[in-house]
Amino acid sequence: VSYTTAGHTAPSIRMFDGTTERIVAFVPLNRTQGVTSNSKYIYEMLLDGNTIYFIAHDSDVTNDLRSRVFSLDTATNELQQIGEAFGDGTGELGSGQVLALSLCKHNGFLFCGTGEHVYNQSATGKVYRIRPGVDTAWTLDATFAAKESVLSMASYKGKLYAGLTIFSAADARLMVRTTDNTWSSSITAGTATGTLSAFSALTVFDENLYAARYLNAATDATSI
Repeated sequence: VSYTTAGHTAPSIRMFDGTTERIVAFVPLNRTQGVTSNSKYIYEMLLDGNTIYFIAHDSDVTNDLRSRVFSLDTATNELQQIGEAFGDGTGELGSGQVLALSLCKHNGFLFCGTGEHVYNQSATGKVYRIRPGVDTAWTLDATFAAKESVLSMASYKGKLYAGLTIFSAADARLMVRTTDNTWSSSITAGTATGTLSAFSALTVFDENLYAARYLNAATDATSI
């Protein structure tokens, strides 16, 4: 159902068959926080078979940020929220403002990477996991260092990789989750001369894992 709240129209999923474009779903209001908590935009999309998983970023009238993850069945256009919302409200996950930033399907689980307190840069990034259609709640899988957020994830040769950004003059880390479910640092982006560095994107192509690396310095962004 379409709506407009606080000047924002409900974000929509649209399908284009090469000739005609049509709307197949609208992101619903975040009713865990009342009708003032509306969805502003869709941030990330992940295709897994006939299912599209995506992140919606919400905000209330005071711009308190929160996020939700949804699944869309492309055969039936059925839209479902996956697990709890992320934020600081009743029934939500997180210790403050939370932006879900990345999604990845790995070993039967849907993983979601987040960043908390993204404006005051004080809290930590986390990774949650869930089995869609089986679990009703997210499980915390990893908590990283202060001022880190999980910008990207990829499943590669049985391991899960998470690309982080850090809001300080320090190394951004590319983390790897090994087969025994423990996380460790794989490589870093190198010390930034400014206050931000990141592994902003990960993808697998032709048996290789590619990472887009950003440094807030007088150099170009690179891929490795």
